Amino acid sequence: MPSCTLSKLNAISFMNDVLQRSYRIEIWVMQARNVWKCEKVASPGNLTQIEDQLFANSDRSLIPVILAIKVAVKNNERVVGVAFTNASSYREIGISEFIDNDIYSNLEALLIQLSVKEIILPLDAKNTEFQTVKSLLTRCDIIFSEVKPSEFGLSSFEQDIDRLLKDSIPIRQKGNFDSFYECS
Repeated sequence: MPSCTLSKLNAISFMNDVLQRSYRIEIWVMQARNVWKCEKVASPGNLTQIEDQLFANSDRSLIPVILAIKVAVKNNERVVGVAFTNASSYREIGISEFIDNDIYSNLEALLIQLSVKEIILPLDAKNTEFQTVKSLLTRCDIIFSEVKPSEFGLSSFEQDIDRLLKDSIPIRQKGNFDSFYECS
């Protein structure tokens, strides 16, 4: 099998370069003769499995923000719901819902302000609004993953928030959007 050997510093530099170009990384390890196992997977928005290597000697504030988007049309208005996590030293969870125009300029401003590198979208072939959102993400050089719409449900919202916040962290309103809350 063709291969090359990199020093640790060169490997970290290579991974940073690949992630900045919006590619995904898989690290495979040989477990037995001719038996390989994918040990780590990373993407520009999800660095959790390789962040120890990437940020060992640098600023952890460079850890990217992952954002989920849900779009609905209500009363001829485009309502955009977003939720994001910032896994840097601040450990933020943000939730917002706002009305946007047909080119999603408010959403674009939010994506740029948060320096989002990866988006999670519900797989919804019937919703034509997502085609516009996908073209916006392509223009902004943000990769996206589509997941089942059931993962965007509110059935266990309160239970999940209680588990994440452990009933002791205050939620405060922040920002210029209609309803933007930060839990830190």
